[in-house]
Amino acid sequence: MPLYVRSGISNVPNFSDAMSALSHVRSFTCRIDWSDSSEKYQKTIQLLQRLKSVCKKITHMKVYIHEKADPGVLDAIVQIIKIQKGIKEVSFKNNMILKGNLYQFRPLLVPVMESQANCVTSLAFRSVKFNDVSIVALAGFYSLESLCLQKCRNMTKEHSAILSAASFRLKFLSLLRNSWSNSITAALIAKAGVTLQQMVLDNVCTETTQAALNHCPNLNILYIEVSVYNYSLITWIGSTNIQQLEVSFGGIFRLSTEDTTRSLQLLGEYLPTSVNYLKLDGLYISNEAFNDFINSCKALLSTLIISIDCYHDFEECVLTVLEFASKHKTLKKYGNYDNNRYVHNVSIKELEKHGIKILNTYDIKSLSSKAF
Repeated sequence: MPLYVRSGISNVPNFSDAMSALSHVRSFTCRIDWSDSSEKYQKTIQLLQRLKSVCKKITHMKVYIHEKADPGVLDAIVQIIKIQKGIKEVSFKNNMILKGNLYQFRPLLVPVMESQANCVTSLAFRSVKFNDVSIVALAGFYSLESLCLQKCRNMTKEHSAILSAASFRLKFLSLLRNSWSNSITAALIAKAGVTLQQMVLDNVCTETTQAALNHCPNLNILYIEVSVYNYSLITWIGSTNIQQLEVSFGGIFRLSTEDTTRSLQLLGEYLPTSVNYLKLDGLYISNEAFNDFINSCKALLSTLIISIDCYHDFEECVLTVLEFASKHKTLKKYGNYDNNRYVHNVSIKELEKHGIKILNTYDIKSLSSKAF
């Protein structure tokens, strides 16, 4: 049973009639926005204090806190954390628009580590500024299997060395929009090592790709972002044995039509034959370029999902996929973000006649959004 709590409540509810239901809460999300009203914070604190006596079996927790939130709210959340029997997944997100002092999660992270270190298998941080105390606490989660760091800052080489010496073994690693050096990102990938099975990465460079090739032989699910600065490095994928691949061409530094076409051409040449699931997002190409990619693709795909941003002939695109399906006989699922507008398209119907399931846009999930 999930429970969502948000600051700014006008009154504290009486839980006398819901005690039994609240005792079954497993997923707890707490969002604390900034407020200049101390009264509203006090009511939020009172609410959290009441929940502490009832919600004792939380396994999944998400905390979104503005940097100016009342310290009393943090303490109330800490008390909820300490009383739990075994939290498995924890996400911390800085709920703010402008950058500022991002140390506010330190009072939360240390208690979580001290009371739940043997239970927590998944940690996610967004917009968090690390320091020595928080890194030591992070290294203390010896049962950790999943780590997500997005838009985080201030991790140093000394910090990455501490994490490299930690005893946890990661199966999932997500690194997006973080403000630190390539060598630190590479060190985190190397730390994940042989147990790593899934990775999300936007910092595709020589150091990070080499770290993956040298240390992560069991990587089989990969999400990468291709930009104008790194698209030529997409060839490194050819040295892997991945089975599921997501490539985003529409990141912060968007490629031109020419660069996207060249990047897709390289992907077609180097795509491992082990890949059976392929998702291409933010393509800025012509139908001709897509047709060339499909014709050069040697992977026996069972799932193909595409998103083409520029103007293109939907009919011709689907016919290209239909030709691939007829040739290889392996395609089982096809998704295109235009599908919802062309559900009665004749070519779409032909794909369905070939036994191919047409995915709805809402059925398409990205590995990059797994933690948040």
